[in-house]
Amino acid sequence: MEDNSYYYNNLGNSFMDIGKYEEALENYMKAISVKNDEAIFYHNSGVCLILMEEYNRAKSLFKKALELSINMDETKYYYIKCIFETNDSENLENIDFPDDKGYLIESLVMISKMSMRNGKKEIAKKCLNMLKILGYSSQETDLIEKMI
Repeated sequence: MEDNSYYYNNLGNSFMDIGKYEEALENYMKAISVKNDEAIFYHNSGVCLILMEEYNRAKSLFKKALELSINMDETKYYYIKCIFETNDSENLENIDFPDDKGYLIESLVMISKMSMRNGKKEIAKKCLNMLKILGYSSQETDLIEKMI
């Protein structure tokens, strides 16, 4: 079978650029079916699904991209965003945080909010301490700290 996976991936990117997410996803899935060990195809599919607000499906694709050793802060951040949007506090163990400070701060804020929502104050407290170390503070984090 001819490897036209990158053709499908690029076609998916073109559809994404013009907001045709169903068509984009279809092409990303074709790329995966041709070459199922290419992490960027899973990442791109996940981004597409986030834009379609299908966070559960997106989460599994970002997880697969991470398992295939993609080392992109964006992938790590989007995976955490999907965990937050699906309120999946069970997947908080062994999270690989992004190195990028902006992504890291947003990730820590999301996890602290979700932890509070699920009664996991110790996790929220750890996130707030990490945010303080990074020099980040906001009304939102001050409120979470008061609730702990």
